[in-house]
Amino acid sequence: MLSLLMKLVLDADSLEAEHRVTPLKKRMKSSTRYRPAYPNQHAHLPAFNAASPVYPAALLLPFILLSIAVHAADVDQDKDEVINSLTEVVVQGARDRVPSEALLDRRSPQSVVNEQVIHEIASPVGDWGTVANFTPSFVSSAPNGPGFDAAKNQSLRGFIDGQFNVTMDGIPFADPDNFGHHSTSYFPVTMLDHVIIDRSPGAAPDLGYASFGGSVNLFSESIPDQARASVYASYGSFNTTLVGTTLSTAAPQASSKTGILATLETSHPDGAMSYSPGNKDDLLLKSVSLLGEVRITALYTYDRYHFYNPGSITTTDLASYGAS
Repeated sequence: MLSLLMKLVLDADSLEAEHRVTPLKKRMKSSTRYRPAYPNQHAHLPAFNAASPVYPAALLLPFILLSIAVHAADVDQDKDEVINSLTEVVVQGARDRVPSEALLDRRSPQSVVNEQVIHEIASPVGDWGTVANFTPSFVSSAPNGPGFDAAKNQSLRGFIDGQFNVTMDGIPFADPDNFGHHSTSYFPVTMLDHVIIDRSPGAAPDLGYASFGGSVNLFSESIPDQARASVYASYGSFNTTLVGTTLSTAAPQASSKTGILATLETSHPDGAMSYSPGNKDDLLLKSVSLLGEVRITALYTYDRYHFYNPGSITTTDLASYGAS
């Protein structure tokens, strides 16, 4: 199309040149001279001549540019059609497992740490705060190592220990002197089945003294469908040792049947801090009985923990020698 327009321009130029030769000469003779403002300057203004061979080509120039733009737009549209007509791509892959998972079917923000994470990822000598650390917005740490020092700085959504509930199988508990918890005195990791963290004030049926801060819900190890016996042991940093055993009958399947589970373990660390070893013994007994459609669960735990606090200075020593 561009070549056709150029040919039309040349033909128009030749016709104009043949018919306007004489007027062109007359107009060139009668061109006026420009009188400058200063006497020593002379200049001539070129006369605009419509009969010039360039004039018809100039009139056709917008149409040429429009044709080029339309052609370029057609090319771009073809390219877009090619790009948009890609074949369908299907990507498949297994979902990565994470330490805690959100419970999407609940009406409040809740996270669960399942049994696999507790027994394969969490420290076997840790306490329930070690497991709850896998969930968002919960923080727990122990200076002398997990499970061997009371985690006194636990917090859930910024609420410190004593401002949120801690329950075991739905029953809230706390220290006898206040609403806080000595985490080393309750339920080692090996005795937990799963943990659910509720970051909301909870619902009306929820029990507890501080539901406004949320709830840390612990669930004890469940009785398996078949009888089993297991022995476990671990060794870690700071000469930390753990030895334990679990014995269990089968879970009751009919009325008037009872299932029993027992876990016994002992552990010893030298402690992350100097001169602060400890010894810890734990026992858990659990029974589940069926009486018709009624399920009766009994749970008993025992913890004995002997430890050495790291040495500290007296006020007299502080006044005599200073803090360092």
